[in-house]
Amino acid sequence: MDNEDVQVLRLLLTGAKVTEIGEQINLSQPAVTARINKLRKYFDDPLLVRDGKEMVLTAKALSLSNAITRLHESIQSLYPIEHFDAKNTPSIINLYISDGHYYFCFEEYIDAIYEVSDLHEVRITVFPLESGIEGRYDFQNADIIIGTVYPIKGFTQEIIAWDQYQLVHQVRPLKNTKKITMQQYVKLPHVVFAREDESNPFLEYLSRPDPRNIKLRTNNINVAYPHLAQGRCVATLGESFAKEHGLAYLPLPFFTPEIPIALSYPNFLQIDAKNRWLRNLCAKVIRTKARALNLKLGV
Repeated sequence: MDNEDVQVLRLLLTGAKVTEIGEQINLSQPAVTARINKLRKYFDDPLLVRDGKEMVLTAKALSLSNAITRLHESIQSLYPIEHFDAKNTPSIINLYISDGHYYFCFEEYIDAIYEVSDLHEVRITVFPLESGIEGRYDFQNADIIIGTVYPIKGFTQEIIAWDQYQLVHQVRPLKNTKKITMQQYVKLPHVVFAREDESNPFLEYLSRPDPRNIKLRTNNINVAYPHLAQGRCVATLGESFAKEHGLAYLPLPFFTPEIPIALSYPNFLQIDAKNRWLRNLCAKVIRTKARALNLKLGV
């Protein structure tokens, strides 16, 4: 099969008629029919059969649907799309989201995509937010990566808003406290989001080994949440997490840089119409949520 065969089969499987297929990929009706006959021989199946007055797909044709859609997406990803009709073009959308960002507006991304069209298939991959992720996670199929703090090789990063690290807690004795000392900070029971000291960015401010009273280590923010909500532990997290979950927070007794709320996309898709539509949509979702939480917007 060549690229035109894949395009013809993909459209055929979405229910398009021969004339419609020809119009969409600029082929004459006889040329489309010839392609369909070629595909029938290739798969040793009629693909389309008559059912009364209608032509319906065979069981074999229906079984090919997901594989052909993925193959078409892979071929299309090799070169930029100049025009993309998000309302009428079924598409697979691969969103990679760090678990540190998952809570922020995960559902809003999906809702925004399906508000444009429910023809799309959204695929979500959630990965832990930790240092050195490039060597451990495969981003080659990603259309957009959201929620990484550092730039990723081969991707362009766009900072949409800024968050700020805070001491997030539900500890009763701290409820009426406005600030704490470093000594108080290190004595509190902490959840730490680093598997070992080498991957902990805060140690340049705290010294090594980690002086905090660590009660739980995890690279998954959802594991930590119940311990925070019940007041058993505190955590150094973004202010947005505290606001989103209704948790109390205090300023840290040491300086930390602001946290970028960013999206990244493959460099080779910079001018790709589909990717540009998707990243504009995701950026709009982030800005809306950032405004709701009174966070600073990026330039």
